[in-house]
Amino acid sequence: MVMYRAITGGTRLLKSPTNLIDYLEKVMTGQQNIIDILMVMDADTLVEKHAGGSVSNPIVIPEPLIYLICNSAYVDFGQASKELKIAVKSLDEIRWRSTSISLGSAYFSLLYAFKLVKGDNIISAPVALEAEVKEPLPDPANPTKPKTQTVQNYFWSSTALSQGEATYTFYFMILDREGNPLGYYYWDPFIKITE
Repeated sequence: MVMYRAITGGTRLLKSPTNLIDYLEKVMTGQQNIIDILMVMDADTLVEKHAGGSVSNPIVIPEPLIYLICNSAYVDFGQASKELKIAVKSLDEIRWRSTSISLGSAYFSLLYAFKLVKGDNIISAPVALEAEVKEPLPDPANPTKPKTQTVQNYFWSSTALSQGEATYTFYFMILDREGNPLGYYYWDPFIKITE
């Protein structure tokens, strides 16, 4: 069982009772897709060449140092690039997660804000969520029999609401292992709602 907790206190607004009924019907019949987007940051290069910025004045990513990856079935263009454009259907759920290339062994990436640039009412306002999940933990003494551990899984989530295209900006920070911010950044991918 997965439990979700809103981090930012945001709520999801569906535009009408019909929209709510459609949403519940899709969820209950398994027709709602969950589209996971993994954002991989080249944190080493960002910190080395572009450290700085602030929460209120982040640095735009000046070169391809971020790679957005999604299930290929939803990619319109830009798989594993800075400018991913996905095509999803109305009422699909979109989830964004970020990581550094080192997967946190040297630097951490943390999404901290979202801004819709173009495409009002195309997607719901994303909210930061934290889910308690179990994941495998390798056992060096017995590699084919992993243990499990309970971890907190942090991500942003939104629901596709209507046809159209949206451009959005995500803001993130790079932190060291002690949680000290080393730089603040942003970039702007796309979403296309096809139905």
